[in-house]
Amino acid sequence: MATNLWTDVEALERLARSARAAEERRDGEDGTEAGAGVPGDAPALLPESRGPGFELAAWERPAASVSGDLLDAFPIGPGEIAFVVGDVSGKGIPAGVLGAFARSIVRHVAPLGAAPGETLERVNRILCGAHLDAIYVTLFLGVLDARTGRLRFANGGHPPALRIPRRGPVAAFGAATGPILGLLDRRRFDTGEVLLDPGDLVLVHTDGVTEARRRDGAFFGRRRLARALESLERRSPGDACAGIAASLRSFERDRRHDDATVLALGFDGA
Repeated sequence: MATNLWTDVEALERLARSARAAEERRDGEDGTEAGAGVPGDAPALLPESRGPGFELAAWERPAASVSGDLLDAFPIGPGEIAFVVGDVSGKGIPAGVLGAFARSIVRHVAPLGAAPGETLERVNRILCGAHLDAIYVTLFLGVLDARTGRLRFANGGHPPALRIPRRGPVAAFGAATGPILGLLDRRRFDTGEVLLDPGDLVLVHTDGVTEARRRDGAFFGRRRLARALESLERRSPGDACAGIAASLRSFERDRRHDDATVLALGFDGA
């Protein structure tokens, strides 16, 4: 089983995009044309974004030159799609490299057919074996059977996910089923499960969303996040990501304390 970062072309391309965005931001600060808009604050590209029964969208905003958050989605079996959101300690290029490395490990391990909790146990052993000192990763891994709406998940120290029904209030689910990855070897990660209804959205985010701060020190928080989602006119993955991005920009203005990443998954029951 290959877990070498340098064989994961998509991970390297993501790092390159982040680096290019950082250069454009620096050019913009110098008053050149390349900085028009807000490079790096935009919908994120996913290798897999749509299939029978599901639709995915994502958004990411790095705090530094390169994002330390990780994001991926890929088919894992007949009618199944895996998605992962993670957050690496630190910021900038070292965090970005480790994030790409962790993403590559998950992508290689997940298709082995194990439950999400067992997958995170294997990923954790590999990260611990790499002796990365005090660097650690939080991860949320979900596997959706798009034929039935069955969603299995494992959460290694990551913020809970949100379930957004077609109508009605947002509800949190998917609290941690295991510890942060990369610190302690041979730890157990349980697998949780929910059954989605047609029209449901699932949203996974990094703590850079809820911990975004205004100048007065107030946090964006889970309540504002839920309100932003509940106020959407159309509850689609793309609209959810765009709504959160707009709410954060309005809330914190030009302040960026941490990387922020959002992934939204829609189940249409087809």
